Amino acid sequence: MASADVIAEAVRWMTTLNRAAAELMAECHATAATDVTGFGLIGHAGEMAQGAGVTLRIELASVPLMTGLSELAADGMLSAGCYRNRDHYLPLLAGNHPDGAALLPLFDPQTSGGLLIALSPEDAGRFMASAEARGIFARRIGEVLPLQTYSIEVF
Repeated sequence: MASADVIAEAVRWMTTLNRAAAELMAECHATAATDVTGFGLIGHAGEMAQGAGVTLRIELASVPLMTGLSELAADGMLSAGCYRNRDHYLPLLAGNHPDGAALLPLFDPQTSGGLLIALSPEDAGRFMASAEARGIFARRIGEVLPLQTYSIEVF
């Protein structure tokens, strides 16, 4: 179902190691971090938020997704674990989130995911600039807020 280009991109993403990003994270004084694996982005973000007693606000449009993922998801090419994660972690989300189809990739369990890193605003700026200079793939996807009614807000 997936084209050769989509498969090649997926292989590239899954074989990129987190070592350089982890080293940079330590240099920039990260306050918390996790690798995004079996519980998906929302599951791991929820655990971070609950552990710290904060709310994480995630900007859906800023979350990097592999090319072709939306089409594959629309064709039902998601693992059963994605739906189990959604059913388990959806209660952590604020009620005014985007529709369920748009959120599904955030629940997808990964075998080789990236890092979710919490940094102060100053350290985040330094991290992003250093990541770009070193050729490390990094995206700012949200912010940490004081605890709200929910652990995670997605907008």
